[in-house]
Amino acid sequence: MMNSQERLSETPRLRLYRYSAFLILIIIISAVACGGSDGDSSQDFVRVIESEKTYSLDDLSAIGYRDAKSYDVNGLVGASAAYYGFWRVDSSADPVDYEIRVYPSHTVAVESGTAQAEEVTGEDAVLNRDLSSWPEGLSDRRKVVGPGASQGSGQPRYEDYVILGNLVILCDGLNLEHAQEQCTNIVNALR
Repeated sequence: MMNSQERLSETPRLRLYRYSAFLILIIIISAVACGGSDGDSSQDFVRVIESEKTYSLDDLSAIGYRDAKSYDVNGLVGASAAYYGFWRVDSSADPVDYEIRVYPSHTVAVESGTAQAEEVTGEDAVLNRDLSSWPEGLSDRRKVVGPGASQGSGQPRYEDYVILGNLVILCDGLNLEHAQEQCTNIVNALR
């Protein structure tokens, strides 16, 4: 049996253990409540969206997309057209650059367009003419960054892409999450 002195010395220790366990529980609950996935909303991004519709430049123009250039698709496997242009989510928004590649069908867009879209998007984008499988428009896939920078600077313009029906859409953005937001915006406008 414990005497009163032993009980007093155990009580603060027991309180410390309980307090520590409570703090650990709060930290775990907070981590789970804040997403638990490092804030990565890209897990919710849907990259490939089937559609019965076969989209054309007319559909893009109808939502306000402005094509600045049409590219020669020789070397862009399976594509029937490709455009560099911009679109605004609304009249007060800044324009966002997009490269849109048109394929005859959703199946061809997925099977033929995926690899070449992945090649030119994200931090590992191939921006070297000698290494690119389709160098047409390569300078448009680079961001102009910083004072004195030229169109030939080494940062990729397109952080991600989406496939909607027969379109492969490369999306500009400050980072992956922002590019995915821009992809989602144009997809929603086209649907």
